Amino acid sequence: MFMRIHLLFSVAVLLLVGPAPLIDSVLAAPLTFDEAVSLAVQHSATLRNARASVAAAEQRGNAAYSGFFPQVSGDVTYVDRSGSSLPTITSTTAYSTSITVTQNVFAGYQDQAKIEQAAAGVDLAQAALASAKAQLSRDLKSAFAGLVYAQDNVVLIDDILRRLEENLRLVELRFEGGRENKGSVLLSQASVAQGRFERLQAKQALTSAQAELATVVGLTAPIGAATAEKPAAGDYSVPDLRTVGNVSLAAPPASPDFAAILRTTPDRRDALARERSAGADIRLARAGLYPSVTVSGSVGRDGSAWFPNEDSRVFSANVSIPLYSGGRDYYSERGALSALEAT
Repeated sequence: MFMRIHLLFSVAVLLLVGPAPLIDSVLAAPLTFDEAVSLAVQHSATLRNARASVAAAEQRGNAAYSGFFPQVSGDVTYVDRSGSSLPTITSTTAYSTSITVTQNVFAGYQDQAKIEQAAAGVDLAQAALASAKAQLSRDLKSAFAGLVYAQDNVVLIDDILRRLEENLRLVELRFEGGRENKGSVLLSQASVAQGRFERLQAKQALTSAQAELATVVGLTAPIGAATAEKPAAGDYSVPDLRTVGNVSLAAPPASPDFAAILRTTPDRRDALARERSAGADIRLARAGLYPSVTVSGSVGRDGSAWFPNEDSRVFSANVSIPLYSGGRDYYSERGALSALEAT
């Protein structure tokens, strides 16, 4: 319970004063696997990137509905006419204000296609988020287990080295007493040297495992980040992380439903979303072959002085029929069909 409270306090400190105090707080006590998961969820750059991509896709999806709503704009115009060719009765200045409302009635089904394309973009981003979570889970379990192994290996190597050094002292005493030959002393010295080399390797492996876990949970920080020293580019410290416990395990079901599992995999969701997006691209390409219908209306005031006091009202309906665009619409549709087939 104390460690969980300590973790929550560390996260709060990060939000207030930055990452360096968080690193110092986390290093004060060994990390459990659940605490490592909490840190990774909050500070993993890959996960933050995927979440931001989902949020951006959702906002683009909201923007896609704008084609079904009227567009409202306001205009204020000032005109100054001068020159000897103008009749003297013509006013040299004119003011106008207006509010215009334009409604798209039919745009060749491109508005529906944009909505479907945006929805496919959301599905793509969510599939990427699910993939990022799965990759983070794998990396975190691997890094945590690797650090546990590295810690235990250092303890084991230290114990072996201590026994080798004790054995060397015993052999040297026996040699001084004339009860052991020189070869046994040299062999024991070589064993101790080998043990010290293996301890050096184990400590270096521990540092590497600490760096890997720190990277996964987002705790790597530039050297000097907590001081006035400016770190050099790419110069990073390795936090002295320690772990306690092991990776949480769950037994898989006896008879998994592989078909159901397949339907939820990020790769399949990504493929289906790309197919939907390619289908929407075809409808967007075909929109140029259809006529478009828009209506608009505006109300305003005109006059030669500010504020103008003469009312003006305009209502218009427009039907645009495409006749020839140099083959752009035709080839765009053919290209979209080929892209759908590839998808």
